[in-house]
Amino acid sequence: MNHPLFTFIYTFSIIFLASVLFDPIKTLNTKILLSLICATQVLSFTLLFYWLKARILQLKYVQTIITTLPNLISTIFGGLLFMLVFDLGLNSYEFLDYFLEQFTTGLSVFCILYGAHHAKNILFKDYALVALALIFQYLISTDPIFYACFIFPFLMCYFALKYQIREVSLLLGTLTLICSMYLSIPLAGEYWSADHTHMLSRLSAYRLALSCYLIISLFICEIYLKNRRLNLAFERMMFRDELTGLKNRRFVREKVLKDPQFHQGFILLLDIDKFKNVNDVYGHHVGDLAIQHITNIVRHCCPVQGSALTRWGGEEFLLVIPHGTEAECRQMCDAILARCHEMPFRLNGREMVITVSIGATVFERFNLETYEALIQLADKCLYEAKDAGRDCYVFEVAKPLV
Repeated sequence: MNHPLFTFIYTFSIIFLASVLFDPIKTLNTKILLSLICATQVLSFTLLFYWLKARILQLKYVQTIITTLPNLISTIFGGLLFMLVFDLGLNSYEFLDYFLEQFTTGLSVFCILYGAHHAKNILFKDYALVALALIFQYLISTDPIFYACFIFPFLMCYFALKYQIREVSLLLGTLTLICSMYLSIPLAGEYWSADHTHMLSRLSAYRLALSCYLIISLFICEIYLKNRRLNLAFERMMFRDELTGLKNRRFVREKVLKDPQFHQGFILLLDIDKFKNVNDVYGHHVGDLAIQHITNIVRHCCPVQGSALTRWGGEEFLLVIPHGTEAECRQMCDAILARCHEMPFRLNGREMVITVSIGATVFERFNLETYEALIQLADKCLYEAKDAGRDCYVFEVAKPLV
């Protein structure tokens, strides 16, 4: 079904049927010739599309390029065939109108097909917004060119900044196709009339505006999505620990301390017991595996939504729980210590119990003002747990700041 020959046959049949139904003025020979030109144009578009898609994957703005460039080249080719077949010479009006009509229609149809499988990802209110914009423009506009230039650029930019490239293609392709048909259908059959040469120039300007809006919006969408991906990658690099996948200390300072939800909770500062021995005896690779093992244990014992689990240092972890009580703090400490014994670390068929020591405290609020005092208190409790023999926790209530 995807072979270019089938594309040619189906396109020829559809265009020929459409020309018969909607344009009773053109002769049969004219309809056949136009259908053949359009089918040849679509065939060249298909070949160009797959050729480009296989070769420009490393370039910037790939989605916009493979959407617009094959359509542009194939439409120019179709326009030249149109002039040759109908012996128009170098008449620029007819060529320009044919080129823009085919380019705008072809681009919008391709965008619709490109994003059709993602229609369910678009909110219903945005479909309604498209319909309302079309109705509103139709009611207020006495000039067709004004119809295209008032609301649609803003609406297209709104969609470009809200959705992925395929959803944007579907919405903007639908919008462009409806707008193009709005003027094209009433003028069917009048194209060949010399009395409407002035209308061709206005219609060409209208189509040029629509196609420019669509292409610019696709560029905006792709640039915005690329920048958003770069920002997310930058945040992952800045705020995430590579070994464990947890957030790091910078994340606590930049994000958690500025989050108003962290009040009336508790802090756990955990340290792996005798971790240096693991590294010295088994090597740093096994030490990394041990860190990942303890990470999984703490994650399992901390299902609290909104909590912040970070890798605080080499073998240290910081867990900040919002809306927690002293009883819940003690219960979570007991759960983590018990889990370490229930789930020993396995290495080459051998089992090794890796324990942790915990310093714990509760807080009324966790922000820039209380941050240092709370961390120092949790660190003090942690070292007391180490001195008490490890594999235990020490809890102390933080003194309120004056």
